[in-house]
Order: sequence, then C-alpha cells, then structure tokens
Amino acid sequence: MIENQFIEKFKSKSVTELESIAMDSGSFVFEARYAAITLLKSRNYQSKIIDEVEKEAENLEKAKSLKTENINNRNRQLITRIRLIPIKETGKYKLENGNELQVKR
Repeated sequence: MIENQFIEKFKSKSVTELESIAMDSGSFVFEARYAAITLLKSRNYQSKIIDEVEKEAENLEKAKSLKTENINNRNRQLITRIRLIPIKETGKYKLENGNELQVKR
C-alpha cells in the first residue's frame, strides 16, 4: 500500500490500543485500522483481527479494480457508439442517470 500516515502516529501505542483501533471500524478510517495491524504484525502479535482487516483490504482492492474496469468498459462502449454516428449528423443517447447525451459529429 501507499505510505500510511497513521503508522508514525501509532508507533508509541501499546498492543492493546492497536488492537482496539483495528477492531473499531466505526471510529477509525480504514487506513488507520490497517496501520494498526501493520504495527501489530511488526511486533509479531497474533490476532484474528489482523486476518479480518487484511481480508477487508483485499475486498476493497477488488472492488476498486472492478469499478475501474466497469468505467473503462463504459467509456469504450460510448466511444464506439459515438464513432458510429455519421459525419454531420447528431446522435442521441439515454444515459443511466436519465439524462440524454446529444453528440454532433
């Protein structure tokens, strides 16, 4: 992952405090929770919460890549449809949000 700003802040925390941070998804952002488990792992601490947060990280990464892939596919489809518009003609397309896109080529 990218350098986590919370690692430096949490270095002085105890193992109990770090585990508490890692478990508290309501009060802490994911990056803070991930920093807490990173420090726990560096201290050779074994806990079920480490596996849970790592699994959550994997799921977030998969969701992010899937979203990016869907956006890229949608863009490719739109470009293909725009290229099919005859020159000096107008194409009208309904968008997912209910708006209409008009393209004049």
